[in-house]
Amino acid sequence: MRTFVRRPNGLGFLGRVCCLAALLAPAGCASTDEGLAPERLTPAEAEGIAALREMFRGPKITADLQELAEVHSRLAGVEDAGSLRGFLEGRLSLLEAADDERRPKEKVSALAEALAGEGGIRIEAGAPDGPVEAIIARKGSKAAATHLALLLCREINWPVAAVFVPGGLMLRWDDGKERFLFEADEGRAIPEDRIQARYGIPVETVIRGTYLSPLKPEEAAAALLLPLAQTLRARKRFAACGDVLDIAVRMLPRAPHPFLERSRLASARAAVRDADRAAFLQDAARDDLRALALDPAEESAAVELVGVYQRLRRPDDAQQALESAVAARPRSAVLQRLRGRLFADQADAVHRKWEDQDRLSRRLYQSEAVRKEASAKAKQ
Repeated sequence: MRTFVRRPNGLGFLGRVCCLAALLAPAGCASTDEGLAPERLTPAEAEGIAALREMFRGPKITADLQELAEVHSRLAGVEDAGSLRGFLEGRLSLLEAADDERRPKEKVSALAEALAGEGGIRIEAGAPDGPVEAIIARKGSKAAATHLALLLCREINWPVAAVFVPGGLMLRWDDGKERFLFEADEGRAIPEDRIQARYGIPVETVIRGTYLSPLKPEEAAAALLLPLAQTLRARKRFAACGDVLDIAVRMLPRAPHPFLERSRLASARAAVRDADRAAFLQDAARDDLRALALDPAEESAAVELVGVYQRLRRPDDAQQALESAVAARPRSAVLQRLRGRLFADQADAVHRKWEDQDRLSRRLYQSEAVRKEASAKAKQ
């Protein structure tokens, strides 16, 4: 069996300090988030963010995906205890068993079996996004499966790269002879034109590299920060989430996903900080507009933007944003349902306005009748 060898991390003393901080952190720290200030970093979070900044210093990444997974687990309050390295060693032994005899599509199928088969993790919605958390829980999301698949392919030197699609990442095999897309948990080749049709990806976003273009190693690593940001936001660790997203936005300026996540963070902040609610919602709207500028057909950004405008009580802007999104993606069932709800809300608002006017008219009529009756009595 192949022994998994950890690459030099390039973090030196800082990396060792991060590991020490994780070991000294209270074991139950993950359960006390509600009592922590969401806009203030804990010592462990500060060390983890410092490690990430060191990794993504400048345009190139200085650490590998395994180290990123370990930092992910520290920021999520999970002790690694060798679970990641042990999992990778076991999975690599399965993949190397008959590597030379397999064709590319058979290798992809073997990768999915190694991830989700016996001794692997169960892929399901709502499961942990972090690779270490997924290994410990024996279940993970598609994001966790993608991270683990990239780790395995990198160790075994398979020509696999990550690519952006609306809503997340897919993987692409390209050895110069065969090229196809696949999802880590499915293990079957999917033609690019079918992916374009499934997601309604505009041709222009493919041409300019927003979608379906292989990400550089540093870009793929930055894309894997997005599930970490989602975890931190769900736990109301807003300061740490914001720092993680700042790195992702800097490393992925041509992708809409980091801007969309930053918009969701601003909306979450608006929900708990009433004094700054309007300012946070304005920030959310700006980031949604940036995401839509990169991909006019990104329906998630359009839905978020409409919701933000409604919370700001700007119905005309909400209507205009929705009509622009529908024009870019007319077959989207999500946008059509949202359009129907918006029309229904507007009809209800008009109906309520008419009812208010009717009640006001009745009160005025009654007041005038009372005045006339009082005047008549006074003359008598």
